[in-house]
This record gives sequence, structure tokens and C-alpha cells, in this order.
Amino acid sequence: MLPRIFSNKHHFLLWVVLFFSSSIQAQHVLLAKNELEGKVFLIQPGTLVSFQFNGYSGQIQEFKGLIDSLSSDSIYLHENRILKPGNFNLAAKDITGFRAYSLGRNFGKLALTLALTGSDLAFYYGVVASSLATGPAILIGMGTGLITYGIIRIIFPDKIKRTTSSGWSFKIIEKPN
Repeated sequence: MLPRIFSNKHHFLLWVVLFFSSSIQAQHVLLAKNELEGKVFLIQPGTLVSFQFNGYSGQIQEFKGLIDSLSSDSIYLHENRILKPGNFNLAAKDITGFRAYSLGRNFGKLALTLALTGSDLAFYYGVVASSLATGPAILIGMGTGLITYGIIRIIFPDKIKRTTSSGWSFKIIEKPN
């Protein structure tokens, strides 16, 4: 006896066809390799990346987002913003550089940001605000905020690291087993 979802043989055959069509669909990954350094990266959907690419009139542009999916010649990205999220399609032949971000890097950056912001607030309210007038206290607070921002940018840079000019090549391939 078949479960209720397979109430007749036509539904059962439909489920079988759907199962096999989803299992035989090719999954793609982005292959980034540098023959000079002997390094290879397989970038899969769900990875947070920043791509550098040739724009419409040949200018260099960058886009940071999550890879939604890959086809045989395109990358479909989702911008990870709260207010204005967007989708972006990128042809693999236009890529001139990339940087992949790990989950550990994101948590480390968040933890450092919270720690430095907390120390800035403690410094401001504990030392500066109680002993100085309002104008200089605000300027010192802004200075410590800029120093915090600089420290975070130095420890966690967003600059594209792997470019075609340094020997990297990019190609979309079927996912190896």
C-alpha cells in the first residue's frame, strides 16, 4: 500500500520523475586556479565572495555577495544587505579577481568590532567625558572611533587578493564527486 501522497500511480510516477530529474541535474562550482603557485579553490554556492570584474564599458567593478547558484557560464549572486538586497548575474569570463570570506573571519570581525567599540565607550565615559568640556570630548571620541575603524580595516581588509594579473584563472565546471 502506497502512502496517501502517492494516492494513484500517476502521482507516484510524477514523484519518481521529479526525484530522478533533481538528482541527475549537474551541480556547478567555480574553479579558481593559479598554475604558478599551484593553488586551486573550488567555490560552491552559499559562499560569501567579493568579485572584481570588467563592467559594461571595460571599467573595473566589484560586487560582494553570496553565491546563489552557478550555471555553465554565469554566477548568480545575492547581495547580503538588510535595507536594499539585490541580485546580480556575472559572466565567468568577466571575472578579473576574487576574495572568499570564511564564517570564522566574519565572526572574528564582529567580535573585534564589538570589543573595540566597548573599549571606546568605556574610555569616553570613564575618562574623557568626566574630565573635559563637551567639544574636546566629542573630538577625542571621534578620534578613537576612527582609530577603531582603522584597526579593523588593517586586521580584516576587503581588498581583492587573487587576480588574473597575478596568474589566477576562473572557470565554471561540474562539481567533482
